[in-house]
Amino acid sequence: MINQKNPLDFQKRQRHFSAIPSTRNIFSDNFIITPLENFNKTPNIPLSGTGILTQNKNIFTKIEPKFDINCTLRARTPIVHTITRSFTIDTSKDSLLYRGSIDSYSFGCTLGSGASAVVKEAIFRPTRKKYAIKTYEKSKLLDPQKKRNLTREIKIMKKLDHQNIVNFHEAIDTTKHIHIAMEYVNGYSLHSYIKRRPNRILPESEARRIFSQVISAIEYCHNMCITHRDIKLENILLDDHLNVKIIDFGFSTLVPNDKLIKIFCGTPSYMAPEIVSKREYLGWAADIWALGVLLYVLLTGTYPFKGQTDREVYKKIIEGYFEIPRHVTPPARLLIKRMMQKDFNKRPHCSQIKEDPWMHPEILGVSKESIENIVDFKEKRKIARDDKENL
Repeated sequence: MINQKNPLDFQKRQRHFSAIPSTRNIFSDNFIITPLENFNKTPNIPLSGTGILTQNKNIFTKIEPKFDINCTLRARTPIVHTITRSFTIDTSKDSLLYRGSIDSYSFGCTLGSGASAVVKEAIFRPTRKKYAIKTYEKSKLLDPQKKRNLTREIKIMKKLDHQNIVNFHEAIDTTKHIHIAMEYVNGYSLHSYIKRRPNRILPESEARRIFSQVISAIEYCHNMCITHRDIKLENILLDDHLNVKIIDFGFSTLVPNDKLIKIFCGTPSYMAPEIVSKREYLGWAADIWALGVLLYVLLTGTYPFKGQTDREVYKKIIEGYFEIPRHVTPPARLLIKRMMQKDFNKRPHCSQIKEDPWMHPEILGVSKESIENIVDFKEKRKIARDDKENL
C-alpha cells in the first residue's frame, strides 16, 4: 500500500532515498511494502502510476525487473520492487514547485527555444491573462548539475520584484515536464531591435535610456547578492514603450558579493577575462564586464572582441586590448573602459555607474529632450510583427 496510515501485521514501512548524490539526503514519504504472497489480503485501493506520482512528497521511480520481487508496491496491479532513478519532488508549502496540472493554460506560438527548454505564449484560462511559459523536459534534466541549476533559477526568480525584470508567476511540476510561467512581454529582444537600426548603432541618448534601466535592474539583483552571469542583447526584452525587461536567470547565482566563485559559464563575447582564464572571480564584477560589452555593442554595432572561433575570442579577451570607434563620445568611452578593466577589483559597482557623467546628459550640456529620441510607434510595431514572422 502507498500512504496507508495503519499497515497490516505483514506489512512494513520503508523510506526510499534518492540514488543521486545531490539529493541522497532528501527522502520521500513512507512507502508501505507488502510481501507478494500477502498481496491479495490488502484492501483494494486502486492507484495508477500517475496516481503514485501525485501523492504528497512521493518520488519518481523506474521499474527494475532484475531486482528482488519478494515485495511490491500496492497499485491497480502488482508491480515489482522499485528504486529511485530521478530527483525527489517536494510539494510541501515551502517547495519551489507546485505539482499540478498545466491544463489551466492554453498554449500558443513558440517564442523561443534552447538546448533544454522551449518558451511558448500561453493564456491562463481562469483570468484570460497572457504568460510566457518556459518548459523543461525532465528527460533532459537527469544530470544533477542541471537539476541544481533549474532549482536555483526558480528560487532566484521567486525572490525578484523589479519593474525591469520579468515577473515570476508559478512553477508547475508534471509527470514529464517542469513549467515556469512568467510575465509575458509584448515586444522584442534588444538584439532584434538594434538589427533594424542603421549600422546597428543606437544614438547615445537612446542607448542611455535603455542602459540606465538595465543598470537599475542589475543593481537591484546585486543588492540581493544575485548575479545574472549571462547579460547580453538576447536576454533583454523591450516592450512597446521601449521599457526593459531582463530575462533568463538560468546561469544566475545567489552568493555573497565578496565570495569568489569558479564556474565557467556565460556567452563567449560577453565573458570576463577571469572567467575565460578559469580563475576565481566575483560574480558582480563579471556582470559589470558584460554590461561594458553591452554598452559597447549598443554604441558601435559590433563586439569589442571578435574571432572566427570561440577560442580566438577567448584569446583576445585575455589579452584585453580593444578599440573604440571615434564616433563614440569621450564620456561614453571612459565609462566603457572603466567597466571593462582587466582587474575586476577596479571595476565600478552599479551605484557608481549610475553616477557616471555619461549617465547624466544635463551635466554634459545635452538637452533632456534628446533622451526621448526613440523610434516612432509604427517602426516598433513593424519590428514586433517581423520578429513573430521569423519565429
